[in-house]
Amino acid sequence: MIAKTKCIKCGESFEDYSCNHRKYCSQQCANMVTMKNRSKESARSVFVCDYCNRKFSLLRSVVRVRKKSCRIRFCFVNGVRSKEKKCPICIKMFVPSKRGSKFCTVECFAKARYGKPHSKVTPGYWYESGYRVVQRNGEPIKHHRLVMEEFIGRKLLPSEFVHHKNHKREDNRIENLEVLSRGEHSRLHRLEEVKEGKPMFGRKV
Repeated sequence: MIAKTKCIKCGESFEDYSCNHRKYCSQQCANMVTMKNRSKESARSVFVCDYCNRKFSLLRSVVRVRKKSCRIRFCFVNGVRSKEKKCPICIKMFVPSKRGSKFCTVECFAKARYGKPHSKVTPGYWYESGYRVVQRNGEPIKHHRLVMEEFIGRKLLPSEFVHHKNHKREDNRIENLEVLSRGEHSRLHRLEEVKEGKPMFGRKV
C-alpha cells in the first residue's frame, strides 16, 4: 500500500510503500542527518598500532572486522614479517618471507607435507616441464644446457638446442646430450612421432 509521508529533514512530502518505513525523501537528506553522528568522536574508538605504536581511530562498527593496525597493507604485513617464528619441523627461529609462512625452508615444508624431502624441492635446483633448472650467477638456467656449455667451453647460442638422445629429460649425462639447430631438433622429433604413428600437422602421413 502506497502512503504519503513527510521527510523529517526537509519537510517535503513523498510517496512510498508503507512497509518500507522511509523517514527521508532522498539519500541526500539521510546523509545530512547521519553524517553528524558518524563524525562525532563518541562514535569512534582510539587504538595504538601494534607495529608502529601510532594512535589511530576506528569506527566502532568496524572494530570487530578490522585488524588493530593503522595501515593494513604496510604495518600489518611488515609487522608479521618482522616477528620471528619457530619452525615446527626443525624448531629453528626464522623471519617469515611472506605472510602466513609456517616453515623456514621448502625442505621443511616438504617434510611436513610428504613425510620426507620431495625430489622436486631438493636444495639447489627445481624442475620446469620435466627439465632440471639450476642457478648460475643468480640466474636460472636449464641443467642440460649448463652441462653442454661446460663441455664445449662456451655459451650456447639461442638458436642451439640440446637434445636428449634417450628422451629422458632428467638424464643430463654428456653422452646422452647433443647440440642441434632449431630446424634439426624439430625435424628429429617430428620423424620420431611419425614412426610412432602420431599425426603430423593434423593428419597422418
